[in-house]
Amino acid sequence: MAKVIKTLYYVFDKHNNGGEQLSLKTEFIHNGDDISEENGSGIFLNQVLTLNSYGNSASFSLNNGELNPKSLRELANSIEETKHLAIQSVINSLNSSVKAQ
Repeated sequence: MAKVIKTLYYVFDKHNNGGEQLSLKTEFIHNGDDISEENGSGIFLNQVLTLNSYGNSASFSLNNGELNPKSLRELANSIEETKHLAIQSVINSLNSSVKAQ
Protein backbone atom coordinates (compact mmCIF):
# COMPACT_ATOMS: atom_id res chain seq x y z
CA MET A 1 0.00 0.00 0.00
CA ALA A 2 1.35 3.44 -1.01
CA LYS A 3 2.23 5.80 1.81
CA VAL A 4 3.23 9.47 1.80
CA ILE A 5 6.62 9.54 3.53
CA LYS A 6 7.42 13.26 3.30
CA THR A 7 5.79 16.40 1.94
CA LEU A 8 7.66 19.46 0.70
CA TYR A 9 5.99 22.85 0.18
CA TYR A 10 7.92 25.35 -1.91
CA VAL A 11 6.79 28.92 -2.59
CA PHE A 12 8.46 30.67 -5.52
CA ASP A 13 9.50 34.27 -4.76
CA LYS A 14 8.41 34.12 -1.10
CA HIS A 15 9.42 37.71 -0.37
CA ASN A 16 7.61 39.44 -3.23
CA ASN A 17 4.17 37.93 -3.69
CA GLY A 18 1.93 41.05 -3.58
CA GLY A 19 -1.27 38.96 -3.58
CA GLU A 20 -0.07 36.46 -6.14
CA GLN A 21 1.77 33.29 -5.32
CA LEU A 22 3.11 30.29 -7.20
CA SER A 23 3.71 27.23 -5.05
CA LEU A 24 4.68 23.62 -5.52
CA LYS A 25 3.63 20.82 -3.18
CA THR A 26 5.62 17.61 -3.59
CA GLU A 27 4.64 14.36 -1.90
CA PHE A 28 7.26 11.62 -1.65
CA ILE A 29 5.46 8.28 -1.82
CA HIS A 30 6.69 4.78 -1.04
CA ASN A 31 4.57 2.06 -2.55
CA GLY A 32 6.31 -0.87 -0.88
CA ASP A 33 8.86 -1.53 -3.62
CA ASP A 34 12.53 -1.97 -2.75
CA ILE A 35 14.31 1.31 -2.02
CA SER A 36 17.54 2.32 -3.76
CA GLU A 37 19.23 5.50 -2.58
CA GLU A 38 21.62 5.23 -5.51
CA ASN A 39 19.01 5.82 -8.24
CA GLY A 40 16.01 6.93 -6.17
CA SER A 41 13.85 3.97 -7.07
CA GLY A 42 11.09 3.00 -4.70
CA ILE A 43 10.11 6.61 -4.00
CA PHE A 44 7.67 8.32 -6.32
CA LEU A 45 6.65 11.96 -6.54
CA ASN A 46 3.20 13.47 -6.83
CA GLN A 47 3.16 17.21 -7.26
CA VAL A 48 0.62 20.01 -7.35
CA LEU A 49 1.60 23.36 -8.85
CA THR A 50 -0.76 26.11 -7.65
CA LEU A 51 -1.16 29.73 -8.72
CA ASN A 52 -3.06 31.93 -6.28
CA SER A 53 -4.10 35.40 -7.36
CA TYR A 54 -6.17 37.59 -5.06
CA GLY A 55 -8.61 34.87 -3.97
CA ASN A 56 -8.60 32.93 -7.25
CA SER A 57 -6.49 29.84 -7.78
CA ALA A 58 -5.59 27.30 -10.41
CA SER A 59 -3.92 23.98 -9.61
CA PHE A 60 -2.18 21.51 -11.87
CA SER A 61 -1.48 17.94 -10.78
CA LEU A 62 1.89 16.66 -11.96
CA ASN A 63 1.94 12.94 -11.35
CA ASN A 64 5.23 11.05 -11.41
CA GLY A 65 7.26 14.12 -10.48
CA GLU A 66 7.84 15.90 -13.79
CA LEU A 67 9.53 18.69 -11.83
CA ASN A 68 12.34 16.56 -10.49
CA PRO A 69 15.79 17.83 -9.47
CA LYS A 70 17.37 16.86 -12.80
CA SER A 71 14.78 18.66 -14.95
CA LEU A 72 14.84 21.72 -12.66
CA ARG A 73 18.65 21.92 -12.95
CA GLU A 74 18.35 21.70 -16.74
CA LEU A 75 15.73 24.48 -16.67
CA ALA A 76 17.92 26.68 -14.46
CA ASN A 77 20.94 26.12 -16.73
CA SER A 78 18.85 26.91 -19.84
CA ILE A 79 17.52 30.12 -18.29
CA GLU A 80 21.02 31.28 -17.30
CA GLU A 81 22.48 30.42 -20.72
CA THR A 82 19.68 32.17 -22.61
CA LYS A 83 19.94 35.25 -20.38
CA HIS A 84 23.69 35.39 -21.08
CA LEU A 85 22.99 35.16 -24.84
CA ALA A 86 20.38 37.93 -24.56
CA ILE A 87 22.85 40.19 -22.74
CA GLN A 88 25.53 39.50 -25.35
CA SER A 89 23.05 40.28 -28.13
CA VAL A 90 22.23 43.67 -26.60
CA ILE A 91 25.92 44.46 -26.04
CA ASN A 92 26.75 43.50 -29.64
CA SER A 93 23.88 45.61 -30.93
CA LEU A 94 25.02 48.63 -28.88
CA ASN A 95 28.61 48.18 -30.05
CA SER A 96 27.47 47.99 -33.68
CA SER A 97 25.44 51.19 -33.42
CA VAL A 98 28.38 53.03 -31.78
CA LYS A 99 30.71 51.92 -34.60
CA ALA A 100 28.15 53.01 -37.22
CA GLN A 101 28.21 56.59 -35.90
